[in-house]
Amino acid sequence: MSTPTVARSDHDIQIAVQDELDWTPDVDAAGIGVAVEDGAVILTGEVDQHSERLAAKRAARRVRGVSTVVDALTVHPKSSITITDTDVAREVRRALQWADNVPDTVRAEVSDHNVILTGEVLWDFQRGNRATLSGHVRSWGEKEQAGRAAWASPHITEVENNVRVKSD
Repeated sequence: MSTPTVARSDHDIQIAVQDELDWTPDVDAAGIGVAVEDGAVILTGEVDQHSERLAAKRAARRVRGVSTVVDALTVHPKSSITITDTDVAREVRRALQWADNVPDTVRAEVSDHNVILTGEVLWDFQRGNRATLSGHVRSWGEKEQAGRAAWASPHITEVENNVRVKSD
């Protein structure tokens, strides 16, 4: 016997997500804005750490009626230490020098704290391969399972999981 599913309004979902953020200990909900459009939750604002960003996304996903979470959060640590592109480049250079499985032909380019590696490698396993997932599933568990299946390939180094959760 199945029970009918009552669709929640975007306003109800917004209130529920805000409540869930308030009750999540790893999140300072005061700095996070929540908007909802057709069940898609958009999180905006600033958080102090990447772990808080992840906790906020997980909290939003826990709410019934949420079909997608759009992460428009930015991470701005409260630390007074400023990390420059030069600092990032120095650390990337050190990491490449210490890595025994990265050939000397690989070079790094740093722009706005983003690192792009270029060069030639000898073996296929050294090449980066990306998987982009799309489509619809019935639950967050199914979405996560699809992502884990993609990661299970020995040739995948990055997974972009664009699968949407649609409850019937």
